[in-house]
Amino acid sequence: MITDMTYRPSGIQVGKMRVPLGGVIGIIYESRPNVTVEAASLCLKSGNATILRGGSEAIHSNQAIARCLKQGLSEAGGLPETAVQVVSTTDRAAVGELITMPQFVDVIVPPRGGKGLIERISRDARVPVIKHLDGVCHVYIDSHADPEKALKVAVNAKTQRYGTCNTMETLLVDDEVAGGDLLPLLAEQFRSKTVELRGGCQRTCAILGDIVEATEEDWHAEYLAPPILAVKVVDGLDGAIEHINRYSSQHTDSIITENYTRARRFLTEVDSSSVMSMPQPDLPMASSMAWALRLVFPPIRSMPVGRSVWKGLPHRSTWCSVTAISGPDTMHVIYGGTFDPIHHGHLRLALEVSEALEVSRVHLVPSHIPPHRGGNTGASAAQRLEMIRQAIAGEPALALDEQEVQRGGGAHTLPIHCASFGPSWGGRIALW
Repeated sequence: MITDMTYRPSGIQVGKMRVPLGGVIGIIYESRPNVTVEAASLCLKSGNATILRGGSEAIHSNQAIARCLKQGLSEAGGLPETAVQVVSTTDRAAVGELITMPQFVDVIVPPRGGKGLIERISRDARVPVIKHLDGVCHVYIDSHADPEKALKVAVNAKTQRYGTCNTMETLLVDDEVAGGDLLPLLAEQFRSKTVELRGGCQRTCAILGDIVEATEEDWHAEYLAPPILAVKVVDGLDGAIEHINRYSSQHTDSIITENYTRARRFLTEVDSSSVMSMPQPDLPMASSMAWALRLVFPPIRSMPVGRSVWKGLPHRSTWCSVTAISGPDTMHVIYGGTFDPIHHGHLRLALEVSEALEVSRVHLVPSHIPPHRGGNTGASAAQRLEMIRQAIAGEPALALDEQEVQRGGGAHTLPIHCASFGPSWGGRIALW
């Protein structure tokens, strides 16, 4: 299926094509019958058939849901009733058979279940397995963190839900800020919510006083339901990255900081599936997560810059354009886009353009209405402007231009950009 076909300025059409993951996905899980309908719908939506094997605790609910799915497929037309199959037996031998039949199953996904189940599937499967075992997740409070935000984010990361795989299990605090009020205030908040703290070093124990000393096992522990948190004072960003890359299960790790350069380094050097910088509390959750996730927006390793007007960026959704306006003594670059959210891929490209072309300034020009989203955006124009201000702080080669947002309406094309911005910068238009 090809969707979202749009014309680029060069005249070519660009769209998205959905390709099935494999063909037949086997999904093994325990207890919760809601997984049955959720997994079935996701597989169907992505163009895959599925074989589902739920736990014995919910066998009757799963079979009832299976009958409903079968009826729905028969009434919908166009899809075989066998596109979703639910294993009817509770015999554990059925799992062993399912994971050793590559001729019938293309991939196995064990999304829900205990550690023993996932370990067994990973060990015995002859079919490729998509899995993640442990959730040993870290939050690092940097020396450049806002104390009030750090307190809220850290407490929420541990106490919102104890039993999820992305719950914080280890809190790391920069030595520069640990000795003040921050760490004692955090300890007070955690203890008020009955969280047991375990000190991971002499500095932590000295600051917090009466605290259980952490052992080597604590750094590997996914506590889940027991409300326990390992706490360690580290030597700055280097110490935090070193600890995380040694002990993390590569699930979700976060930094709380107001320094974009330090956040960008953390996102680049921490090797986990979800790496986040401090979520912005005033943004919608979806936009805040997208802004933070390196998984969604991978770093650009190399972006050659030549005499070309348009440069493609390898990330989803955001349209971007780059062109130059030159004058007698200056040359400016216009970098247009939605920037919802801006991320270090944008910054990398902008800085490489600035260096390669030796320009006076790269102007980031966010659109008022994203042209590819029909006016729908996770963050408002004001929120996107604020994200850009924070992102380019301390980068003299970059500037924010609000003309598009102030003008309103849809996004301008590049020639209109140049005609509009060129005179205001005292330069002549030079489309390369």
